[in-house]
Amino acid sequence: MKIGVWTSWMENLILFKFLNKYDFEFMIFWDWNWRPIGDKWSQSLLQRVEFAVKNYQNVFWIVPPMAEKALSSKFKNIIPLWHNYIYNQVLPYSIVGRLGLVGDFASLEMFEKIQKELFQTYTPNDRQKQTKGFQRPPYIWFKEVTLRKYFLLKLSFRDWMVRKIIKFDLRYFKDAKVDTLVPLTWDVFAFEKAIKSKLGKRIKFHWLKDVEIEFHKLAKDVPKKNYNVEVLANGRVDFLLREKKWMWLLQRGKQINLKIINFDESNLHSPI
Repeated sequence: MKIGVWTSWMENLILFKFLNKYDFEFMIFWDWNWRPIGDKWSQSLLQRVEFAVKNYQNVFWIVPPMAEKALSSKFKNIIPLWHNYIYNQVLPYSIVGRLGLVGDFASLEMFEKIQKELFQTYTPNDRQKQTKGFQRPPYIWFKEVTLRKYFLLKLSFRDWMVRKIIKFDLRYFKDAKVDTLVPLTWDVFAFEKAIKSKLGKRIKFHWLKDVEIEFHKLAKDVPKKNYNVEVLANGRVDFLLREKKWMWLLQRGKQINLKIINFDESNLHSPI
């Protein structure tokens, strides 16, 4: 059984900071022709993710968080990674229920359609019920952070330009006095150290290691195999192959070579 990671750009590859610790076979669905899909309407994102999941039904899929929430009831092979991270690692530790959501255009548009189901159904724990100022349902503030995905290709995760923009973005949440930062896209975690250094002590941000905790729980029964990564691409992959920091993540240093498979969607009919 393979574990698939859908991405249109570098945005979801940051998950390999912990995925490469696991002896599984991974398939990256590199939807290059729709890059970066977070700048398009959410319907485009859903259509492209559904295309991959439907054609590869014997793969367990990690997909963008909002696509996960929208499609998980339709496809049982989508791993509820973001859902479990939010419900187990994030919401239970909110002190007053004031949440700051960060994401790109598509994720924020999609969140508006599912927020009632996502947050209004959350049951506060005993500590939160006893907190006089805890908001039920949570108060929510949004911030679109479109530029960050473009920094993933050439800039370091803590480049001065990145830190400057993150500082500007976080000022909005500080002014709103939110107590918890909630990522709506996986690429937010690429900049987690820069985010953490600019947040201060009043706003909580739950790291990528907390996502890994939930992945470990979900994948504990998946049979182990030799670590392997194949890239299924409908366009160019040279942007990936020449980026040392990303190749280092995917190859576990230099332990493996990536298998690159180019495909034509018009000829893609049968699942692997």
